Amino acid sequence: MLIDNMWATHEETDIRKAWAAAMEEMSDRAYRFIPVPMEEQCLTVVDNPQKGKNMFALGLLAWIYDRDVEKIKEQIAETFRKKAREVYDSNVQLLELGYRWAEEHLDFRITVPTMAAAGPMVVMNGNQAIAIGAIASGMELCAMYPITPATSASHYLSDLFGKFGGVVHQAEDEIAAAGFDPVYGARPLKRAIQSQLENTLVKLILEGKFAAKDTIKVDCQNGVMKFEK
Repeated sequence: MLIDNMWATHEETDIRKAWAAAMEEMSDRAYRFIPVPMEEQCLTVVDNPQKGKNMFALGLLAWIYDRDVEKIKEQIAETFRKKAREVYDSNVQLLELGYRWAEEHLDFRITVPTMAAAGPMVVMNGNQAIAIGAIASGMELCAMYPITPATSASHYLSDLFGKFGGVVHQAEDEIAAAGFDPVYGARPLKRAIQSQLENTLVKLILEGKFAAKDTIKVDCQNGVMKFEK
């Protein structure tokens, strides 16, 4: 198991303790943990490692699975074709950095033979596939709140949906997305609030999870409402 070890040296004591406790808890299980200094490595190329880790990880995986790095560079060039040359260069640096780190520190590889395509193929990511699937299904409305990792699905759909008679409604939150109708507008909002908020909240109060005058925080993760004090 490859694991980013940035938490081991985090500036906050509680986070370092939580990391150490988690590692100790899992130490007696049938896993082999390989710490990867991803943050430290990415900082040699970019100021914000959060903007470099994905490409570093791609390079690391390219070495493990023996993928053609030149073809990956071609895809990077295609993805960032509208960006400045510096964006392409830094991403390639991060890719090569991850590849070299894996080459120097890992003692295993996984062989997955490549196969030449027999005919034309479509290359897409999961969110693009979701968007195309929505169009193919005959869907006419997509009402959603764009938030990672689903944001690119709504953006990709927005570019295409109009050509097929569809509409993308970017709601301000999950409840607004659930309560929107292309014909009736926001009229279904009351029912959405009742079913997703009020009914669940009443149940939790009856179960004793919350009491009078409690301040309740409501969050939404993956379409599921979460309630906490």
